[in-house]
Amino acid sequence: MKSFLLFLTIILLVVIQ
Repeated sequence: MKSFLLFLTIILLVVIQ
């Protein structure tokens, strides 16, 4: 589950840039 949350966080960081 943590891996999934980490994945989502990375996606968000990429999108907001």
